[in-house]
Amino acid sequence: MNEDRAESESSFFFHHANIEVRMNKVFLPLTQLVFGGKSDEQLLKIIQGVICHMNGIALDLITISEYQWPGHKCLLDAYLDLLIES
Repeated sequence: MNEDRAESESSFFFHHANIEVRMNKVFLPLTQLVFGGKSDEQLLKIIQGVICHMNGIALDLITISEYQWPGHKCLLDAYLDLLIES
């Protein structure tokens, strides 16, 4: 795998891993619980935003490891607090 590409140059790993189904199994019930009044489209945007933010946290912790970041749980909790308050 190179740059999220599977063996074929035109195919991405994402297309082969049932990511959307797995993502919805985990995040959709939680998102519906917290943001019950939102439309399906809004819930999907929230889920995608949370996943992007989690990837950003992981990226920063790994690639800028010399910086004294708070722990990953603290960073995620701070983001979720902001999300829920908005």
